[in-house]
Amino acid sequence: MAAPSRVVLLQRVAQTLKAAQVHALSNQLLQTSVQQLHELLQGLDGEPLTLLWASDAVFVNRALLVPGSSLAQPLEALARLFERLGVHELRFDAEVTHEQLLAFIATFQKHWHSQSPRAIVDEPGPVRFREVGKDELEAVAVGTMDRRQSLLQSYARLTTLAKVVVDHVSARQRFQLGVVRRAVQQLAESSTGAEALLAGLTRFPNLQGALHFHLTATATFSLLMGRRLGLPRGALVDLSLVALLHDLARLELASADLELRKEASLQQPARSLLAVASLSDARDALLAASVAFESGLSASGDDSLLHPGAAARLVAVPSLFSRLTTPLPPRKALAADQALRLLRRQAGARLDADAVALFISIVGLFPVGTTVRLSSGELAVVLEVPKDPAHGARPVVKVFRDAAGGPADAVVDLSADPLRRAAVECVDADEAANPVPFLLA
Repeated sequence: MAAPSRVVLLQRVAQTLKAAQVHALSNQLLQTSVQQLHELLQGLDGEPLTLLWASDAVFVNRALLVPGSSLAQPLEALARLFERLGVHELRFDAEVTHEQLLAFIATFQKHWHSQSPRAIVDEPGPVRFREVGKDELEAVAVGTMDRRQSLLQSYARLTTLAKVVVDHVSARQRFQLGVVRRAVQQLAESSTGAEALLAGLTRFPNLQGALHFHLTATATFSLLMGRRLGLPRGALVDLSLVALLHDLARLELASADLELRKEASLQQPARSLLAVASLSDARDALLAASVAFESGLSASGDDSLLHPGAAARLVAVPSLFSRLTTPLPPRKALAADQALRLLRRQAGARLDADAVALFISIVGLFPVGTTVRLSSGELAVVLEVPKDPAHGARPVVKVFRDAAGGPADAVVDLSADPLRRAAVECVDADEAANPVPFLLA
């Protein structure tokens, strides 16, 4: 029998411990979950299993587990469990028996429901929790992933949680906004000094027009705008969080026909407000609800009672850019440079002129991660925006296709290029490359 994957092991451990929190040991559901976990552990061929929570990431036998949609809920369940117990590591020794697993579950339940659950760290046995020192945690995190990998992991986690939020709204279910806030905080921390890479991750192809990709991109651009404004950490996280939640009503537009879309779009601000408010009655939800409503209003409205606030004016710009560059059949996505030209035309009318100028100063004429055609006919992916706005058409690029259509491999700073090449246009989705491999190379 093939050894179980790390994903399957993590899911089963999380499900078993979650069941143990609410069911007696005699419950058939819990008994079945323990039996399935034991069978998976037997498939490890005598190897131990160690789960470690460090730097808001999970490591299975010291290997980083990159989150996906199937892991969002198990990861959050384990995070809450580790936080309550005050531990970082759960270890299963090799050849754990079924009886030993049952004894561990009984011990876990005793401490979980006690006034001092952290005392479980003093319990010996072949399955045990352990508190890990700060130095050891940092050594694991630093030794396993560099800054770029850490940022990619944080961005992937926030995207996954955005999908969970969208699913909850679709099912009219509430969600723990504190979980999302922690993910936004982690993204803010891991992106410090790596803003170009963070901007580039927003250009990951969203060919299906998935709402959670749009929300994550808007939150990311809002974070970059807030950082350029010098917002303090708390305000920066607030801005990014409300941007992530501002457009949840767009879920209703994705499957509607053209007539219903036209009608629903007129009610978009109010629909977004109600969608966000349904998540929670916490302060975060109320703040996000107001921004969700105001971001759909015109920045030049004559009625002062309907004039959007500062956060809504900032969020509206990257939100429109993301929507314009995302397909909504039968409408094709605009290329990034076309979308930016449209933003300029809307500045001072539908959009706040200062917010548009701030956004363009961050993304440049050709945003990081976009595929551009050079004046030489070559294709390249933008790696960095020029520091001097006068060189807007000459970013740092990775050339991957020559003028004849053959493969190429060269990093060129076009602002200092002796051939005087320049980016002339963004290419459409059919020619565009997935930017992530180029940005992480």
